[in-house]
This record gives sequence, structure tokens and C-alpha cells, in this order.
Amino acid sequence: MDFKQVAEGLFPCWCMGLWMMNLVWNSDHKDLLRVSKEGLLRFARFLAVVTAARVFYLSMIAPDAVLESIRHVGDVIPWPTMFGVFWEDMCHAVPLVILGRMIADNKWLKPFYIALIAAMSMTFGAMHSYEGLQAVAVLSLYIPFTMRLGQKYGFGTVMLCHIAYDLTTFFTFKLMTGS
Repeated sequence: MDFKQVAEGLFPCWCMGLWMMNLVWNSDHKDLLRVSKEGLLRFARFLAVVTAARVFYLSMIAPDAVLESIRHVGDVIPWPTMFGVFWEDMCHAVPLVILGRMIADNKWLKPFYIALIAAMSMTFGAMHSYEGLQAVAVLSLYIPFTMRLGQKYGFGTVMLCHIAYDLTTFFTFKLMTGS
């Protein structure tokens, strides 16, 4: 696919993410959008380790079938669209954190809140089914993980790290497979 095709499909999502960001920025929950230098540095170290592990795996261990399937990553998602992944965090994790703040004193709502997080997590994982079943399983954990990190470091940090992760993954795969 080319950028225009993907952008046309994602444009409503990007608008929704920007709308959510505006709503949060103009609310009592503005603190959720902060960017933490400490969080960015911790993530940079994590990303360096992950990238080194990927380079080692792809150059020394990965079977040809894996390399061949990775070569087609660029055919599915054009890299400039990865700057728009912020919408996933703004429209999935941030509302759940705000809801959690709103119902913090209502213990009887906690089971429903946990069920909502589980449903949102499974849906988020399923949205990535084009990446395979392993990705679905791993990405089902993304929502609770980013909820925790967003509360600790701010969702501005989470969104910047998400963009950096996707771009680094994309270009590492392109470089290592020669595509």
C-alpha cells in the first residue's frame, strides 16, 4: 500500500486521537499528557537492547522464511504513517486511565472496570492480527502496560516512545532484510 491509501483509512483515527488529546489537554487530566525525560531515557536504553537483540536474531538465527515474511512489512504499512500511532494510546489507554480516576472510590465498579480493560486489550490485540497470532497475544498486553507507564511517565512520553519503537522496528527490519 502507499501512504495515501493508508492515510485515507487512518485519517478518522488520527482526527479522533487529536480530538482526544485536545479534550484531555483542556481538562483536569492535563497531567496525563506530560513528557518525562527520565521515561524517554529509560525507553531509549530498552530500545537499544531490543534493537541489538533483533539484529543478532535476524543476522545469525532467523530462518529464511522469517526473513522473507519480514521483507513484506514495508508493503503493508508505509513508514511515514507510523507518526500517527499516537492515536492508539490516546483512544485506548488514556480514556481507561481517566475512567479509573473517576471511579477510584467506587469499589463495586472495579470488576466492571477490569472487564473493560480486558475487553479493550483483546480488541487492541485483534486489531493487529495482520502481524500474526504472536503479535495479537503480545499486543493484548499493550493497553494495561501503557496505562501503567502513562500514569508514571505521562502519555506524552508513551506516545513518543511508541512512535520511536515502530520506526526503529520498521527500519531495523528493512536494513536487516535488504528490502
